[in-house]
Amino acid sequence: MKKIYTFIIMCMVAASLSLSAQTANKAAITFQEFYNTLSPYGTWIEYPQYGNVWHPNVSDFRPYATNGHWEYTTEG
Repeated sequence: MKKIYTFIIMCMVAASLSLSAQTANKAAITFQEFYNTLSPYGTWIEYPQYGNVWHPNVSDFRPYATNGHWEYTTEG
């Protein structure tokens, strides 16, 4: 159950980062750019229920524990 929870959080973080970057730059960012940016810091895993999920290289990763936040945008 902990792994599923981690994967769900990673998906939310990935979506949040993507939307934040698009809003800040007002330019379209491809999924490949997004994958390339996160790849040095973790591994992309194909998870049957959720699709591609990023898993960090560190074992004690806690999203939003240090300077993380949700970003509301007009992008949806």
